[in-house]
Amino acid sequence: MVDTAINYRNQRSERAVGAALREQGSPGTESCSAPRAAIWLSMAGVRTTRAGTWRRTSLRPGILAVDQIVAGCTRWRRAISPTRSSRSRRNLGVECIDVYYVHNPETQLGEVPRPEFLRRLRLASRRSSARLRRGAASACYGTCTWNGYRLETDDEEYLSLAEILEAAREVAGDRHRFRALQLPFNLEMDEAATFRNQGVTRRCSRRRAPPS
Repeated sequence: MVDTAINYRNQRSERAVGAALREQGSPGTESCSAPRAAIWLSMAGVRTTRAGTWRRTSLRPGILAVDQIVAGCTRWRRAISPTRSSRSRRNLGVECIDVYYVHNPETQLGEVPRPEFLRRLRLASRRSSARLRRGAASACYGTCTWNGYRLETDDEEYLSLAEILEAAREVAGDRHRFRALQLPFNLEMDEAATFRNQGVTRRCSRRRAPPS
């Protein structure tokens, strides 16, 4: 399991992973049709911006609007940006990435009302699903989070898995590609195993899932 993002070390992280894949000759480094049993690639759709540069690189070209900048650093329009995913695939030397993550969606809840958050969530789901339908059949998307799934249900930044799944189903039905969750799990942060704050009871999909 290799998780990376285009902003890690200003793309150098992805390029280092790509060099390692080429050196090892791992399955799947040349074509999506090759077996992927040896490695699972995931990337976070995060965009960090620096003072004095995001206006020039993002606002002026019309890539995003001011209200799409959250916490001064992140935009959140979709999990999969065609331009950025193409660049990441080139950096990694692969034709597909297995999992695309919407990065820290809970940060939106600190700045916009929950109804607006859910609207943006549906929009991200629609764009991600459309993008994936044109790509590899095994590719999927999900959410990578820090606090969202580890909070009390009345917390401002609480993420409801039921709401996220419903947004995915609203735009793509039961054939949606929402398949992955990423959150901290260690001796200090063990909520994924011990905290019962999610009410999802539907049967899990039997589609291919990332290794645990």
